[in-house]
Amino acid sequence: MRKRTLLPLSLALTGVLCLSLAAGTAFAGIEQERVRIRLLGAEEVPTNVHGNRDRGSVTVFFEEEDESEDGAEGSTTEICFRFGRLTLTEGEALPTAGHIHLKNPGQPTGGIILHIFGSGDGVAPPVSYPTAKICRQAPVELVEDISRHPERYYINLHNPTHPSGVVRGDFPEDL
Repeated sequence: MRKRTLLPLSLALTGVLCLSLAAGTAFAGIEQERVRIRLLGAEEVPTNVHGNRDRGSVTVFFEEEDESEDGAEGSTTEICFRFGRLTLTEGEALPTAGHIHLKNPGQPTGGIILHIFGSGDGVAPPVSYPTAKICRQAPVELVEDISRHPERYYINLHNPTHPSGVVRGDFPEDL
């Protein structure tokens, strides 16, 4: 009886392995880079009064196609975000908007350059954390600039109590 259950299991595992190998070759032209960013209330400007009691993380996934497949100027690529566990002070509302911001030269804050969720752009804010991947189209030039100059960019999550931001994290300088 034991031999009969092992044979179907081994066939199933062989099939999964073959599908995995086939999928790997299907994506051979795409590189995926990812970076994890800590989100902290103490990093906010102005500083969130709750400091680092409000905290979370986000993993940003950059998908880059081979240079031979690059489009013309103005082309877009996909950038995805997966938010980890979010810890907010009791009574704080979940974030209603999330963005990538570009710092103004010499200033700690800057304007929104990419909407992740909320902001009336059609992507609803998450209702729980951790989240599934949230993917957006972004200009290729933006993704390239983040790779070259990550110190210029940060991610900010906003809620009604903290419209300027409840948690924030800078892109690490060593992308």
